Amino acid sequence: FEVGDIADKLFADETFDGILNSSVLHHVTSFNGFDVKQITRTLSNQVAQLKQNGVLIIRDFVIPDNANDLVFLDLLNTDRKDSGEIAELSTAALFEIFARDFRSSLNLDEGVIFEKVAGPPEGFSRFKVTLKTAAEFVLRKDYRDHWSPELLEEYTYCSQTDFENLFKTLGLRIVVSMPLWNPWIVANRFESRFYIHDTNDNPIHFPPTNYLIVGEKIGENEGY
Repeated sequence: FEVGDIADKLFADETFDGILNSSVLHHVTSFNGFDVKQITRTLSNQVAQLKQNGVLIIRDFVIPDNANDLVFLDLLNTDRKDSGEIAELSTAALFEIFARDFRSSLNLDEGVIFEKVAGPPEGFSRFKVTLKTAAEFVLRKDYRDHWSPELLEEYTYCSQTDFENLFKTLGLRIVVSMPLWNPWIVANRFESRFYIHDTNDNPIHFPPTNYLIVGEKIGENEGY
């Protein structure tokens, strides 16, 4: 075991057969001023520490496609109360706290912009937000027991395309690249608990709960 910053080169070059980053890289960006360039530095150092044909694995969050599109986010307002402590708030009331306090690479100095609009089903409140904002909220809405530290983190810092381009730039052959939907989370935290629609009221699929990309370090004369 070695204690250190995973963004640094902690071990000699070509030390490892494999490196696994599981739900960790969003901490590297979030606690370095939401600087996504820290991912390039981290992975460059990790690739150097991989042996030839070693494998680099990332399991983390991912920015949804069309992240900047405006959507309608319908949230329960009857599951708890309109005011009180975090644990006591309805999901809709919790969103307004989130919108006020959440910071990210896109809103360093103030909360996220939203509009409360009419038209949700009974028992829900409707908010007009970007798809990225909707994803950031629904992915953390159930972490009430440790709400404050979770609010310090920006989960969705790279898109699938961003990850893939970075892997190729670093000389990694992409073995797999895919968004994931944890079936337990979908069944117990997503279904019937919120809805997302585009501004024409067409339903939008739940955002991925995770993303997986695996790359193999290839030689200078090897193809992708």
